[in-house]
This record gives sequence, structure tokens and C-alpha cells, in this order.
Amino acid sequence: MPATTNINIRASEQVRDLIDRGAAAAHKTRTEFMLEASATAAQNALLDQTYFSLSPAQLAEFERIMSEPLSDNAGVAKLIAARAPWER
Repeated sequence: MPATTNINIRASEQVRDLIDRGAAAAHKTRTEFMLEASATAAQNALLDQTYFSLSPAQLAEFERIMSEPLSDNAGVAKLIAARAPWER
């Protein structure tokens, strides 16, 4: 998707130089490198914070479903084998 906004940050020269060395090693521009690293970190932080709330009855049903063995299901096997979108 095309870039449409600016993100401004301040960094020490040492951090900037480290980022530049990392970007060069990855054959990316500083911007590409920083955006990719930041987006990955943001996705991981959000995935770690996923929260959902259940009533006691919903929790009991969820636990019942989760304790059942998986049946042979080609769709489930394909899903488990697929790489997550953020790993592509």
C-alpha cells in the first residue's frame, strides 16, 4: 500500500547507525527496514494482547469443545500447515 503519512522519531546516532547497518544487511532502505520491523513488533504486541470475555456458561461450552479430540479434517490440516499472514 502506498505511503500517505509521515512518522517522525528521534534516535541517538548509535541507534541510527545500528538501524542503517541492519537495513544494509537486509538490502533495504532505512525506511523499509524500520517500517517492517515496527509493523512486525506491533503485530506481535497485539497478538499477545488478544482478550475475549466469556460468561461462565460460555466458558464451560468453550472448554467442552476444546477438550474434544480433533476429527480428521482436511480443512483443519490445511489451516494448521499454512503460514500466518504476518510470517509471509
